[in-house]
Amino acid sequence: MTEKIKRISKTLGLRTVFGLLCGSLAGTVGIALYWSIHLLQQVRLAHGWTIFLLPAIGLLIVALYRGAKMPKDRSTNLVLQAARGGKDVPLRQGALIFLTTALSHLGGASVGREGAAVQIGGSIGDWLSRLFRVDGKERRLIVMSGVSAAFSAVFGTPLTAVIFPMEIAAAGKLSFAAFWSCAIASAVGYTVRCFTGAHAEVFHLPVDTAFALRPLIRVIAVAAGCALVSRLFCLVMKWVGDSRDRLSFMKNTYLRVAIGGTVVLVLTLIVGTRDYNGAGMEVIARAIEHGEVVWYAFLWKILFTAVSLKSGYKGGEVVPTLFIGATAGCAIATLVGCSPSLGAAVGMVALFAGATDCPFSALLLGWELLGGGLGWYLLPAAVVGWFFSGDISLYKKHPSFLCRYRPK
Repeated sequence: MTEKIKRISKTLGLRTVFGLLCGSLAGTVGIALYWSIHLLQQVRLAHGWTIFLLPAIGLLIVALYRGAKMPKDRSTNLVLQAARGGKDVPLRQGALIFLTTALSHLGGASVGREGAAVQIGGSIGDWLSRLFRVDGKERRLIVMSGVSAAFSAVFGTPLTAVIFPMEIAAAGKLSFAAFWSCAIASAVGYTVRCFTGAHAEVFHLPVDTAFALRPLIRVIAVAAGCALVSRLFCLVMKWVGDSRDRLSFMKNTYLRVAIGGTVVLVLTLIVGTRDYNGAGMEVIARAIEHGEVVWYAFLWKILFTAVSLKSGYKGGEVVPTLFIGATAGCAIATLVGCSPSLGAAVGMVALFAGATDCPFSALLLGWELLGGGLGWYLLPAAVVGWFFSGDISLYKKHPSFLCRYRPK
């Protein structure tokens, strides 16, 4: 019994140390990314001409990856493989994604921040595991802890940051062994964020959220509609990626990113608004807090995001996913007699659950961004959005279709 206690104490001690290290390092880099994006977004909004730099920025991104001898797409999926015991994540991947994500936001590409947070945290965690010669299952936990720290610092959602890396790396089975170190890393990362004065991104619904059967039925209808939209989003992303790979002239990464940047630039001029450039948090706030978005906004955002990410711009899909969910939920709500603001809130959660295949993270994200008083609507939204989205996800090698319907 004494030996068992000693072994458990040693394991928890090591995981605590690595949680603190990941939280400090990845949290610091994560909050630096947050403020960099915030500053560059202000520059882009103040100087509209920066959108014309987008094709040139794309060429610079490709050149940076080529110069670092990483010509292939080293994306979030590489971190997921590392979290499952696969390939190493080079430390330079974190540095590259930091710089290229910031540049993508400056130019107005429709990208988020979570891809950068995952890659930054994963690369720092993997570097720490190599530095201290940790291998096997413990290495996986350190990688996940780094992701938790960076995600918490960048998004300001510490509870979601604990579960999200565990879910996306789960492949149908949560690794609860990572909970201890991920929780510590997320708490430290969030502390670093608060220390810099970054405000919490919280949305306030202008409607009564008291539980009632009729609104619940309407919420379920909105969530089901957003599940179909999440499937559409994933299919469009896949179709754009497949089309890119089939066209011989698009195999040239410089030409591909220049064409993609030009398409986004032309689309921006056609729609006559900058709502679909960048992450779009202000549009999410408008949909949830005022219920004021055009009904087709989610379709434009799907197109902008697919072209931006598949042509080579960096950032991630989570914030665009929240944008698509909020605007789609707002539009569907008007069809089923639901409050547009409530529809936007539950649509954001439902589409996130379906597109990322992470229902627990979606529930926690909604809880942190919208408040616990909405829980009785967020839970069915997350469940329905995940259950009806089908067998497709934004992340590769993340099978869970059968586990939704078949007990193991």
